[in-house]
Amino acid sequence: MKLLILDDDIQIREGVEKSIDWRCAGIDEVKSAGDGVSGLKMALSFRPDIILSDVRMPGINGLDFLREIKEVLPRSKVILISGYDDFEYLQKAVKYKADAYELKPVKVQHLINLVAEMKEEILRENAAPAQSSEPPRYTPKIMKAVDYINAHFDKPITTAALSKTLGLTPNYFSAVFKRETGISFNAYLNNVRLKSAAYLLEHTSLLIYEIADQCGFHDYIYFSQVFKKAYNCSPRAYRTNKKQPG
Repeated sequence: MKLLILDDDIQIREGVEKSIDWRCAGIDEVKSAGDGVSGLKMALSFRPDIILSDVRMPGINGLDFLREIKEVLPRSKVILISGYDDFEYLQKAVKYKADAYELKPVKVQHLINLVAEMKEEILRENAAPAQSSEPPRYTPKIMKAVDYINAHFDKPITTAALSKTLGLTPNYFSAVFKRETGISFNAYLNNVRLKSAAYLLEHTSLLIYEIADQCGFHDYIYFSQVFKKAYNCSPRAYRTNKKQPG
């Protein structure tokens, strides 16, 4: 497994390259470059599996580097590291398909864990048959988020808490979640809750406010509003219609 490090700060670059025992994380070869232009040239010949890139660099910045490298080495995993939790940066990182977006300062152990996680993801992708008909719909972290929502939709779930669990910034998590699922995090969560509520309305005799509470809607008025918007009728009318014979 090959790792490429891009950072114009020589102390940071050499520190990440030489002071970390990358072999313990399953990395066999490590190279580094001080700017996007030389980094792009090196990547084309070195063909790294994983790339750590600072966002702000002279010549070609990290975002432009990301866009270029994903065109020629689409299977390389790119981790962008930035001092800015800026929406414009995040938008471009998502658009150009960054595999992770980390904010400075990044702790050494977290960085090692992140690279190891990317390595495992690459191994899983390589192990899948080339012509398999069972490819995953979402990337592993978004799949974990979806699984968590499906299992805990009755509890309070926030973007901040879930993104922290996954090791992502809230803004980046929200953007990637929407890119992969096609809808926002809150819309996805509400859809899961509403489907469960509709099922309980049809198949149980629970009171409507009890159903709302069991499905994670702890505000009955809000539940009625979003349900009516989704199903074009009130929860009570939905239950009546579904229970009518024939």
